[in-house]
Amino acid sequence: MSDAYTMIARTDTGLVRQQNQDCVHTDPERHLFILADGVGGRAGGAVASRLAIDTIAQRLRRKGGHNWFGTRSGKGNIGISSLHDAVIGAHQALLAHARTNPEFKGMGCTVVAGVLDREHCLCVAVGGSRLYRLRGDRLQQISRDQTLANQLLEEGFLTPDDQNIERYSHVLTAVVGGDAPPPEVQQYAVDLEDGDVLLACSDGLSGMLDDQQIGAAIRRAPGLDESAAQLIGEANEAGGRDNISVILVSHTNPDRRTEHSMKQGGRCHASSPRNQGQ
Repeated sequence: MSDAYTMIARTDTGLVRQQNQDCVHTDPERHLFILADGVGGRAGGAVASRLAIDTIAQRLRRKGGHNWFGTRSGKGNIGISSLHDAVIGAHQALLAHARTNPEFKGMGCTVVAGVLDREHCLCVAVGGSRLYRLRGDRLQQISRDQTLANQLLEEGFLTPDDQNIERYSHVLTAVVGGDAPPPEVQQYAVDLEDGDVLLACSDGLSGMLDDQQIGAAIRRAPGLDESAAQLIGEANEAGGRDNISVILVSHTNPDRRTEHSMKQGGRCHASSPRNQGQ
């Protein structure tokens, strides 16, 4: 791969939850990252996030190639359709697991997944986990929160300063698994420039820190490892009310790079219906 990326993933239980229901995964060979957050309060959230990531990663591995972005005339079609289908496959896998294991009825999770090439990230998202891009001093939220709060804001039934915003922000309007039909899978093609940083995170981060604090924490740290530690530390200092997971990806122009470093792994604090090894 001629592209230059540094990719790291971290997850933390936080200060309140007894179990970490988040899961993160990176695959340098396929230029892939995935983050899943088990739906709080539902049976088997930890199992759901692990099973969703396993299913998405396995389905994408079966594609067997790296031409995520298709031909020059159809850039993006192959990668987006592959990601979309893998997420829908994860939804079906969670429903099937719940049918044969009634104790997990209703289990679900959010998902953010992306694949990278020289100048783009193709990304899909379901639920309240987020994808951001930091470019210079500007942190931009790429994904849309699929929550009741955001829906009511968009429809004009709530204002940003409404006291009910926080309560409704925990009600998801789309989820992988659960008792719902297949979710709306958000799809994005994100342009990348030299020095850009992508952040995928669970709402354990975005619910504790605002965008200004998140951007400042990334810019303040000398590297991605330090940025991840800073983000998790500040979220815990703010209360750590939920599990906190981050994936950070730094893009360097291949013509300027001095090194190409990608750190691989899958991290979960979750029991799994299958082997957790990657």
